[in-house]
Amino acid sequence: MATHGEQQTQVADMKEKMASLLESHNSIRERVKEQEKEFEKEKKEMVKALDLATDNLTARDQAVKQLDGDMERLNAALEHIKAHRSELDTELKVTREQLDNECKDAEEAKLILTSIEKISHLEKAMLLETLNGKDKIIQELKAQISLLNQTIELNTHEEKRREMQNEC
Repeated sequence: MATHGEQQTQVADMKEKMASLLESHNSIRERVKEQEKEFEKEKKEMVKALDLATDNLTARDQAVKQLDGDMERLNAALEHIKAHRSELDTELKVTREQLDNECKDAEEAKLILTSIEKISHLEKAMLLETLNGKDKIIQELKAQISLLNQTIELNTHEEKRREMQNEC
């Protein structure tokens, strides 16, 4: 067995170790508290950043949906313009055919007029009136063709403008 002095030395050593362990324990506890505070701070910052990113994503999603809607409306308008242009092209073709026919008729009338020199003044006046009527029709058809060409040109410019908007 150990003597009383040895026992006291052992007790003193144990007290010293215990004090050292308590000091280490308290130091570790303080570091854990600091790390917990830092973790909570980082956690709050991350939650805040996540909320901000979520809000940003929601706003972008809404913007994309709005752009999709705009794109659908523009495509529908473009299809309408294309259909209208097709109708105008058909109308222009018919009008040109009418003009060609009227021009042929006018040429035939002019040939007939020049070939009949011996017809009475009354008959000549009637033929001239018919010829003048055809000339008026030709002028009207030319005016219609000009108007149709302008309309097609306007629609073409509008279609190009919308296509450029779609590309943007």
